[in-house]
Amino acid sequence: MDQKKTSKTLSAEELYDMAYDLYEKEDYVQAKPLLEQAAEMGYAHAMNVLGVLYDDGLGVPQDYVKAVELYEKAAERGEVFAMINLGLNYYTS
Repeated sequence: MDQKKTSKTLSAEELYDMAYDLYEKEDYVQAKPLLEQAAEMGYAHAMNVLGVLYDDGLGVPQDYVKAVELYEKAAERGEVFAMINLGLNYYTS
C-alpha cells in the first residue's frame, strides 16, 4: 500500500494495526513510517512501540534519549506500557 495514500485514508489506529502486524513479523523498517504517522496523529500506542524500536535498535540506530522522549509522550496520554518502559529505562540507567 502506498504510504502517502495511507496517511490520508487511514486512521491512526488503522496505521498502528498495520505497523504492529509488521512489527510482529520483525519487519521493523516497514513498520517505522507507519508508527511515525500514527504517532504524529497522537496515537499513544504507536509512540510506545516506536520508542521500543529506538530503545532496542530495531530497524533504527539505538537511541535511548529518543526512546525515553517517545515513552514520555505516550505515558502523558495514558499508555500504561509506555509508563512501564519509562520506569524500566530509569531503573536500568
